[in-house]
Amino acid sequence: MDELNSELLAQVEYDITSEEENISFKEYQKVYTLKKRIFQSSLFLLIAIFSLIRVLMQPDYSMLWGIVVIAVIFGALIWINPIIVRKNLLKALKNIEGDRYQFSLYNEYFSIKTIQLANNSVTPDIENQEEKIEVDDIPPKIVKFSEEEVNFVEKENVFVIFLKNQTYYTIPKRCMDMQIQETIRSFFKNIKK
Repeated sequence: MDELNSELLAQVEYDITSEEENISFKEYQKVYTLKKRIFQSSLFLLIAIFSLIRVLMQPDYSMLWGIVVIAVIFGALIWINPIIVRKNLLKALKNIEGDRYQFSLYNEYFSIKTIQLANNSVTPDIENQEEKIEVDDIPPKIVKFSEEEVNFVEKENVFVIFLKNQTYYTIPKRCMDMQIQETIRSFFKNIKK
């Protein structure tokens, strides 16, 4: 896999549990959607407060009660929707629980390769159960640091690598020794600078 002539710094074979994926997705939502949700819900809160004040000043203006209710509902949905999305994602990821991956960190890039599928095959189309994907058919994901904006977060049990606001990768710490953890941690802390 050293096709880019870069030195291998660390390599980890791992699988991902639902709990680890949940931690990573919460972090992804926190990093990329929290500020937007705070801003949006603040706008709806202001609309609700302004409408409530107006309706208290002019009780005969009953349409404002509807605006208050709608603003509160939309404000609540801004916080409920990410929870629903996360639960649906975790349900969908149950199908790939048990898949094994290989994370390889190089000076210039990292790669993630699927090395084993949970059931030795995946059916991409439920209608066409005959067509199966083998591990060799799945190309590795190569992320060059010179071409992507990469962010890194360390949580208690996982490392989470973000590619801008496109996607994230979860690397569980339970699958690596302390030396590899330190190599990955120090590499990504230095790359941020």
